Amino acid sequence: MPAPQFSPDVWILGSSPYSAQLAAKLGWPYAFALQFGDADVITALRMYRENFQPSEYLAEPYTLVSIGVVAHDDAQEAYRQALTAAMAMLRMFKRESYSLLPPEEVENYVSSLNERQVLEVYTQRFVNGTGEDVAASLDRLYEQTQADEIMLVTMGSLGAVHVRTIELIAQYYGLRAGVVH
Repeated sequence: MPAPQFSPDVWILGSSPYSAQLAAKLGWPYAFALQFGDADVITALRMYRENFQPSEYLAEPYTLVSIGVVAHDDAQEAYRQALTAAMAMLRMFKRESYSLLPPEEVENYVSSLNERQVLEVYTQRFVNGTGEDVAASLDRLYEQTQADEIMLVTMGSLGAVHVRTIELIAQYYGLRAGVVH
């Protein structure tokens, strides 16, 4: 097999001010994983930009914010699908398999008060709603962060939900949604 003719970009991925400081010190691009943590993305990006040291790899700071999204024609169904992703996070915290269960199974799950709080926090952390709702949230995220890129991490229990999420968001922005096979 021939060697690739390019080098992959190297990033620091994090969800805290520490990772922002590390990326700034190394002079590497910084990706903030908003879907994982509730640390202050604004503060982390500010710290990165203010402390950025140019390197042979990158002359200016470059940022990306990733965020979990679910868009659906019906906002309530988008919420149900976001709840499945929240359940997967809860399962991961409990050291169980990270699997996306059907919404019906999640809705019937008997949870403790603490588990319900985790589910609610993560369901709200993932941007969910109609394509227009999600796009409005993404626009606000851009305004707040001024990130060079925003990466969408689609959530949901079925592949069709992921595809529909991209279609609705692309439609809102007047883009063509293509699926890579």
